[in-house]
Amino acid sequence: MKLMTGKLGQAYLYDYRTFHRGMPNRSADPRPLLMLVFCRAWFRDPNLEPVGSGLRLAKKDRARLPARARELFVALALLLAALPSRAETVRILSHNLWGRDKADCAERYKALAAHVLAASPPYDVVALLEDWKVPANISACDPSHLTKAIEAGGTFAGKTRSIRHLPRATDALQIAGGVSIFTRHEIVDAYENRFVNSTDFPLSGFALARVRLASGAEIDVWNAHLEAGSDGCSDDCRWEQATDFGSEVQIMSTPAKGKTGNPVLIMGDLNTGGPMSKAEKPPFAGNGGYGNVMEALESPRDLWLELGAGDGFTYDCSTNKATGGCKYRERIDYMLLPEGRRTLDPKSKNVLVPKKIEVVRWKTPKGDPVSDHYGLDATFELVPRPDAKPGAKAAPKK
Repeated sequence: MKLMTGKLGQAYLYDYRTFHRGMPNRSADPRPLLMLVFCRAWFRDPNLEPVGSGLRLAKKDRARLPARARELFVALALLLAALPSRAETVRILSHNLWGRDKADCAERYKALAAHVLAASPPYDVVALLEDWKVPANISACDPSHLTKAIEAGGTFAGKTRSIRHLPRATDALQIAGGVSIFTRHEIVDAYENRFVNSTDFPLSGFALARVRLASGAEIDVWNAHLEAGSDGCSDDCRWEQATDFGSEVQIMSTPAKGKTGNPVLIMGDLNTGGPMSKAEKPPFAGNGGYGNVMEALESPRDLWLELGAGDGFTYDCSTNKATGGCKYRERIDYMLLPEGRRTLDPKSKNVLVPKKIEVVRWKTPKGDPVSDHYGLDATFELVPRPDAKPGAKAAPKK
């Protein structure tokens, strides 16, 4: 331990993560201390409450400051307002968990959580599917393994940082859906609904999490799980589900007249085989109906095709032994941007600009896949809308 002393007005520069403390004030006079912390935009300390960006000083506190100090705060506020708007980086993961009741459930879930927590820069949003909650875990994995593991680091812990097991159970068996969303920020609003399948269990559905990022700007994150052919859902069935889903997005994410909304991101397992490259033509591997689903969602930007995600598939039952063994690969997991479309245009002040998307093929310490699906890892920048009217308020500055 080293005692840091100095003259009046001196400052010290040190690594914020260093253990530090102040010494007692043995005088009769107040001893104010100004501490400024500089860090990467994505860095968060799980031991502290989230700190908003910008300059905030209550009127009563400002009135207590000496006149010279008040002038300095005014000058600093003007300086911050004059700085050019900076893009905010947003990293998002979409992953189907493969929530079947298997002996390796706990191991798979803990491994997936370990990969999430080890990510650098960290994920802002983690959207999961097949995170079912079933009484006595009959035919389904115990979801508490994942929740405890992913919240263990503190980054994703807290009542406003997750929505889980949606759609909620409404039947006598109390079977809850498998849609979950975790974030290291704050969920300020949420919505969910279900697709009724042949067994009338809410296993498939969708959820909206309205996430307030570190800058104060918000994004609408939609996580959906359409039904597959094995669920008794045909191409026409998925067309109907996608149409209903698109209507819900329109209602919830399109602002009222004269208002502005949030950037919208749609993702999840649509159980529809899509093109694995721009050159591929139909028919595509897997369940049919890609064109119908895209039409139902008003032809959103398919980020896979726009940016290229590498190997071109998210479900591989030729080499991934978790799938049960078959001979084909397909792309059934998606990230879509409806920005600028007709009824799904949120008229937001900011837009999500996709920068990168790639497939993650995580494994357990034993070398087994964490799921029968592979995940999608995407990085965006949140920037002011290029066509925003002069004088329109841009994204809050960092």
